[in-house]
Order: sequence, then C-alpha cells, then structure tokens
Amino acid sequence: MTSMKCVREALESEWFAPREVNGLVVVPTSCLYPGGSPVRVFVHGGERSAVVHDDRNAIWEAELSGMDVGDAARRVRAAGKKYGVIVTPTGIITSPTVTCDMLAPTVVQVANASREAADLLLRDPRKKPVTDARTELRSILDTHFKGRVTHGDVLACSSSRMRSFENIVRIGDRQHVFDFVKHDWRSINSRVVANVDLAKLGDDLIDQRIVYDDQEDWAADQIGTLAIAARPVPFSTVSNVIERLAA
Repeated sequence: MTSMKCVREALESEWFAPREVNGLVVVPTSCLYPGGSPVRVFVHGGERSAVVHDDRNAIWEAELSGMDVGDAARRVRAAGKKYGVIVTPTGIITSPTVTCDMLAPTVVQVANASREAADLLLRDPRKKPVTDARTELRSILDTHFKGRVTHGDVLACSSSRMRSFENIVRIGDRQHVFDFVKHDWRSINSRVVANVDLAKLGDDLIDQRIVYDDQEDWAADQIGTLAIAARPVPFSTVSNVIERLAA
C-alpha cells in the first residue's frame, strides 16, 4: 500500500508546489495543454479574496503551434462560458473575484477552461500546418535533461511581469532558456519582447537562446531581430548545443 507520506511529498515537490513571484502566486496544475505543457494559473489578491487567471497562456500555446490567433479571444469564449469564467478582450481567461475558501475550485475551473480553450484553437480548421521542430526540440531536451527541464514555465522579468518560455533547463543554480519561435512576425515580436524583458534582469545565472526552424525561409533581418533578445540557434544545430551542455 502506498504511504500517505510518499504521496504528500510527491505532490509537494517543486513540480506541483505553488510559488510566489513578484506578488503573484503561480499554481501548477495536473491539466496539460495539447502540446504537453502543464497548465499554470496565476493568483493575486488579498487576505480574504483573490482572482485567478491564465495570463493568456491558452492563446500563447496556440501561437507556438503556428495558428493565426487574431480573433482567438472570441473563439475561446465558449470554453470560458462552459466553466463559468471570463475571457477578456485580449484573451486572458480569468475568474471573478472569489473568497479564499473558493480558491481551490476556482483554480480547477480556470485551468480546465484554459486547457479546453487551447484545444479548441488547435482543432480550428484555420490552423496552419507547422513544422515538428518545436516537438522535436522538447523531445531532445527531455532525453538529455530528464527531470530538469520544464515546458511553458514562467520567469519573473525586469518589468515585474511573469512571462512564459517554451523550455527551461535547470542545472544547479543556472537556468538555460531554449525558447522556440515560429516563422512569422507576430511570434518573432512576442518572443523578442519576452526575452528582452528577461535579459534586462542582468542575471548571469540565466542563459537565453531562441531556437528557429532553419528549414523555413528565414530572412537575415528576422534572425537579426531575434539576436536583439537572445542567441538565435538554428534547429539543425541545436542538438550540438544541447549535447555540449549535457556533457
């Protein structure tokens, strides 16, 4: 029979434990986005009440998969309505203000709504075909850094915002970001803004890379834009980088 102590220690591990970042509490959940990233929700409020939201991560998940998310907020309202939560005009899935005794079910509601919203977007017939480079990158990192890599995790940045990054490898005190960008200006701008915000921390223990699929026709100015924020790494050579890091 499995001991209660074993179960409790597993669920209180870093993977499942909430953590506070810049006044917000990040809550990992057991829900998974279609791409395999765990759904994390964010809680802010006072001693007696709080608001729970997904920081637009359902739409970000769809963006990384290569779809046009121009009217995504409208398209995911069905998921919000189903779970009794709100979808803002910018696509953030959020609860109304709730009392602290309602936090646990509200976290479940927002997490499930965010997961279902991402699923709705990714099943949309307008979704563009995309490369498998993103999935393959995750697989390579999982192989070399089992238990030390997270996908879609968040980091506090210089603007005090918490931003999501595709892959973060933790080795000792160092954090190695292997972000992924798809081949369009919306994704490029999104990843550059996030990585510049992180780089402005000036933290020597954070190493940043942006991986792009060089089988696609990238222009020099697009790669130059990526370089403003972090080291651009073509997918065809990223295995060499990862193998050196793992050695």
